[in-house]
Amino acid sequence: MKPKFHLGDTFITPNAADNIDPADALAALDRHILGDWGECSRDECDENEQALRDGTRLRSIYRSKTGLRFQVVTELDRSTTTIRLMPANGREDPMEIPLVEKYTGDDVNEIIECDARLMGRLTF
Repeated sequence: MKPKFHLGDTFITPNAADNIDPADALAALDRHILGDWGECSRDECDENEQALRDGTRLRSIYRSKTGLRFQVVTELDRSTTTIRLMPANGREDPMEIPLVEKYTGDDVNEIIECDARLMGRLTF
């Protein structure tokens, strides 16, 4: 499947990096860029579909293998995408750290290729 939009620079907050398995984070990015909005409500899914047409902010909600809910948010200008824990999982640190050095969003398989770089850059 072809990506529906560009992720821009991709980040993960420290709290999310400490609590989400890298495979869960990468799978969520893969789903997000393909327009699979995860656990979003029907209304939120409709808003995301409209955002694809309008160029506004996109937000998906996923659950890690350990049951933590987290969100993936792509800003309206598509310059950045951030993975962060949902507020119900505890206090989230607003600081961001790079998740993927360069992910253009042109090829879904590129996310798999960057997995080795991710594992070397972050401590999960």
